[in-house]
Amino acid sequence: MKTMFYSRRPFVRLLFFLLAGFFVARFIPASQSLTSITLLAVFLFILTAGILLHLFTKSFRLRWLPGFIMGLGVIWAGLSLYLIHMQRTERVLAQADEAIWSGRIMNEPLSRKQNLKMILQIRSRADSFRLLHPSYKVLAYLKKDSDSSKLHLGDILLFKGRFVKPAGPKNPEEFDYRNYLNNLGIHYVVFISKGRWKVLPSKEEFSLSGIFSGLRHYLLQQLKNNGLRGNEYAVAAAILLGDEQLIDPQIHQNYAAAGAVHILCVSGMHVGIIFLIFSQLLFFLNRKKYGRWLKNTILVLLIWAYALLTGLSPSVTRAATMISLFIMADSLQRSYDPCNVLAASAFLLLVVNPMLLFNVGFQLSYAAVLGIIIFYQPIFRLLYFKSKVARILWAAVVVSFSAQMGAFPVAAHYFHLFPDYFLITNLAIFGLAYLILTTGIALMLFSWFIPMAKVLGIILSGFVLVLNKIVMFIARQPGAVQHDLYFPWFKVIFIYFFILAVFLWINKKDIRYFKAVLGSLLLVVGYQTLHKYNHLNQNNMIVYSINKHTVLDFIHGRKDVLLLDSVAYNQPGVLTYSTENNRIKLGLRPRHIRLTDTLQLPWFQLKSGLAVFGHFRLFIVNPANRHFPYLQKKIPIDMLIYRGNRFIPLPEIRKSFQFQNVIIDASTSFWVRSKIQQECKQLNIKCFDLQKMGAYILKQ
Repeated sequence: MKTMFYSRRPFVRLLFFLLAGFFVARFIPASQSLTSITLLAVFLFILTAGILLHLFTKSFRLRWLPGFIMGLGVIWAGLSLYLIHMQRTERVLAQADEAIWSGRIMNEPLSRKQNLKMILQIRSRADSFRLLHPSYKVLAYLKKDSDSSKLHLGDILLFKGRFVKPAGPKNPEEFDYRNYLNNLGIHYVVFISKGRWKVLPSKEEFSLSGIFSGLRHYLLQQLKNNGLRGNEYAVAAAILLGDEQLIDPQIHQNYAAAGAVHILCVSGMHVGIIFLIFSQLLFFLNRKKYGRWLKNTILVLLIWAYALLTGLSPSVTRAATMISLFIMADSLQRSYDPCNVLAASAFLLLVVNPMLLFNVGFQLSYAAVLGIIIFYQPIFRLLYFKSKVARILWAAVVVSFSAQMGAFPVAAHYFHLFPDYFLITNLAIFGLAYLILTTGIALMLFSWFIPMAKVLGIILSGFVLVLNKIVMFIARQPGAVQHDLYFPWFKVIFIYFFILAVFLWINKKDIRYFKAVLGSLLLVVGYQTLHKYNHLNQNNMIVYSINKHTVLDFIHGRKDVLLLDSVAYNQPGVLTYSTENNRIKLGLRPRHIRLTDTLQLPWFQLKSGLAVFGHFRLFIVNPANRHFPYLQKKIPIDMLIYRGNRFIPLPEIRKSFQFQNVIIDASTSFWVRSKIQQECKQLNIKCFDLQKMGAYILKQ
């Protein structure tokens, strides 16, 4: 049975070996020192050994050896692909001084409050006439003005700037933006000031991405011209063309809470609907002699055109690749296995770009489709309805449930929430999504015929308005979403084991699978119990490194006091990026307190900046108090927290406090930090700079 599984699904086996190679390259540092020549030589040796063993091994007992050697070859190929990709993108380009560079804009610039954000493909260093082979990508921030707002994908910029490496996370569990950029092949960031750039005239080069970018701009303008405004325009632009820039954060939050956020980013569902629409429109080709080939060729071209039009996101690329493989199998009139086709699409995409494996959209997309492949048919067959409408509704329920079973552990890992009403939401929105895409395509095709385009625009706006109302209604129901879910990767894996074991036990009714259910359940419960035990026994102090702010966290079991400066206290949203993931991991509901407040608890006291946490005492400097009186007996403290941009000499503070440790928090300026560091060195005081070293964590 095992042999049959692999013999019918060769790409599943190949994908497993390829992924093993990727993980070795990523997580074993010793492998990263291998050169390209070494990688090629070892690969050729393994390949030659595999071929010779296959040709000359006659022993039945050793029949597994050629396959094993070939598997090692694929593992080594995966390792080589990953390392070569990293060596091509990770280059030492940080400059002490600014230089003049030229680069092509690789995406539509994203508008932020004060800047435009874009990816540049750097081609040359203009002030040294040095061409770069291969070219590389950097993330650029350009000051927003009337000129920069005219920039588009494909424009070539000449600019002056200095490349810097993006900063890593400075706080526990903070999102690693540097690693996120590295996975995209981006290892440097450049900030371009106003007046320090210009657009270069470029030769007319054939570029599919440029052509489809221009078409996307035209179609977005047609949506505006034909009556779509406000939230209706923003949501329609996201659903039809993958442009999410204008979606209001509250609208996005409603879609996430209702379990419908996937409709706002073009994904497999959109590509599937596009396939259905055009497959139905091209029905007449089925009657022709070569109609099947012609129809399938047109469908593949249309699917990839839509993928290019919407920006080739990982989920769209996955869907387009997978549907293309299905269409090819249909053209050749070959039977196919969905798991093998899914693995083949992943294999092809990862060979082209190994870093896709670590893309959230890629992971969610494949997890959802794998869930559908595994769970849909067995669950659908549990119930039978005579009514065609009932069967369609039941199929929609099962598809939604299966996709959620596949994707929710990964989604909970990244986003820490679970929409409880996702089944109701997906039943309501699937039909609307089909109508929106159908009407939107019709509007784009007939945009030249103004009367019809106006009517279609009104209909499309109405469909989107209904969609927004339904999502808002569901999102506002009690218990619509579970927040603060903590799903580390070990827990994600254990839950997948449990889901798969339950499914196999129900279908196979074999006692072995019931044992697997109990074993995986024990792993999940044991992990969760250990996690809760750690919550009850934690006793930590964290001084967060948040630019321009002072934030101290005192944790005693599940109790938590968060000391904040006045700005952070009144605008708690500034804390979310830096502290939210750690709060969820530690299971905390913090009590927010101002630094100037007074608090008396059995395990924590605060008065006039002096805090006592268990046996640990610290003093938080108030920049408004510049003078410290001499005391007959100095107050001994374990730590001084220096904050603010007013310089207060340490000898002045030592009139009142006796200390040997100083933390300079992230609210201080560079000049003040330098002065305090200099004084600490002179006075032989230990100094901890949060801006350089990240958050300070004390475990008692």
